Amino acid sequence: MKLYINASRLDNIANWKARTDAKAVADASEKARKLEGMAERIRALKPRIQEILETANAAREAGIELGKKGMYSRGTDPDVFETEGIYHRVGVMPNWKLGRRGDKGYSYMGVENGGANGVYNFITDGVFVGGIHEDRYNKVTEYPDFEYDMNKFLNNFDDYETRFYNYIDNLTGGAN
Repeated sequence: MKLYINASRLDNIANWKARTDAKAVADASEKARKLEGMAERIRALKPRIQEILETANAAREAGIELGKKGMYSRGTDPDVFETEGIYHRVGVMPNWKLGRRGDKGYSYMGVENGGANGVYNFITDGVFVGGIHEDRYNKVTEYPDFEYDMNKFLNNFDDYETRFYNYIDNLTGGAN
């Protein structure tokens, strides 16, 4: 039995491969544009993020508790403003969670994933927008759930900001 190679079939395979590769490149470019657009929206929040971090540090120094009220704070607790790895809410991230042992201040806001949702936590100070490994503390600018975490941050930032300032104002007697 003599086998014949069908040249048009081989051409079809080569053309399919070229189309598939071109689509993968286009999809990757689209995703990169989308992520950069989201990062720019977060960077546009820099003045507000910096004000929250400054206020959170002043509150901490004054003895105002911003973290968990029990071992596992419920995700609906209105007066928990630090990140936590159970409910993965937007919050200020304590520096000790960034590998700075003993430092209880705040340098970043973010979303803590707690291991079950990945080993990278989303962090931003309005300049850096990325993730940090929860054990090795290396910063990255992309990780598997990066888009999800940026969306969560953007979708919940305004609510967080309102609740945070209402809490501080109610506790201290109002805004100036």
